[in-house]
Amino acid sequence: MNLTHTFAHALMMASTAQLILRVSFFYLSILFTAVTQLFSDQIRRACGLSCDEKTLLFVGRFTHKKGLQKLESLARQHPTWTWLCIGDGEIRPEDWRLPNVRVLPSLPQAELRQYYIAADIFVLPSVGEGFPLAAQEALSCGLPVALDRSTARAFADAPIVQFDAENVENISTKLEDVLSDSAQIQSLRAQSVEYAKRWNWDETALRYETIFFGDSDQFQASLT
Repeated sequence: MNLTHTFAHALMMASTAQLILRVSFFYLSILFTAVTQLFSDQIRRACGLSCDEKTLLFVGRFTHKKGLQKLESLARQHPTWTWLCIGDGEIRPEDWRLPNVRVLPSLPQAELRQYYIAADIFVLPSVGEGFPLAAQEALSCGLPVALDRSTARAFADAPIVQFDAENVENISTKLEDVLSDSAQIQSLRAQSVEYAKRWNWDETALRYETIFFGDSDQFQASLT
């Protein structure tokens, strides 16, 4: 393939990536945005949640890979925590018969947003994740996020609570530390909002411009 064809192919790929990124960033910025604490409390009440209870959110497939068995253990260990499990799959959290576990089916994105706003923290106790969309949505809504250390690496510099997903006691300790400190929760909310602001086209375009044009060797390498 000659240089002209390679360059044309690179431009086509860049245009496609640009469209995908624009749609993704529009989706995150419009549907998933943070709100004031007052509005958050109003949404909690609308969702049937007390403003005083600790609410932990899971959004995703109800499977072993996603760590549902760990959520069950945590729910049993901490009966005063309320768990919102939204999704569907081979595991049925309803069968745990725990009064502190509420289960909802998969929801449209516009409805899902209110639960990201209402919760105190989003928890994903799975391993082998790439760049989970639910965690991106949570951060965009200003919701603190707790992930396995391996998954958290995809979110460079993000204000994420990190745990060892293979160790339920470690997850429990990390969550206890955060949920017992309201000041830390508020700090994580503010940091999450700031972090999510980088998911916009201007910031991403600037990074790609630096990669492609800031270093001529890198630019030439991108064409081969």
